[in-house]
Amino acid sequence: MQIQVVRKKEGSKDFPAEIKGLETKVRRLEAQVMSDRKEIVRRHQLQKRDTGFYKRNLTEARETMQSTMMQAADDVMILTQKLHEVEERFAQCRVDKENEEQGHHTELELMKASITDCQ
Repeated sequence: MQIQVVRKKEGSKDFPAEIKGLETKVRRLEAQVMSDRKEIVRRHQLQKRDTGFYKRNLTEARETMQSTMMQAADDVMILTQKLHEVEERFAQCRVDKENEEQGHHTELELMKASITDCQ
């Protein structure tokens, strides 16, 4: 639209001023475009940096999680084995206790029989 106005004024005395005004606007727009472009490039670089940072963090988190899960699984196996060992020892202690009680009971019966015989 402004180009049409300039063509109409091409022969007039306002023509040089109009051209200067348009050239100033063009330079200002070029500067704005360059500024916007730099901002877009800066944002893109920040985004790439952040994406790389997030990917590294995610990878490290996955590795840590996997390591923790493997350690937890090993701990569960060890504790399960220890629990079985304790249960076996407890069962053996019960058997030993019953045998001891049976032995003491038998010994008491023999002593009672001996006392009865002595009287």
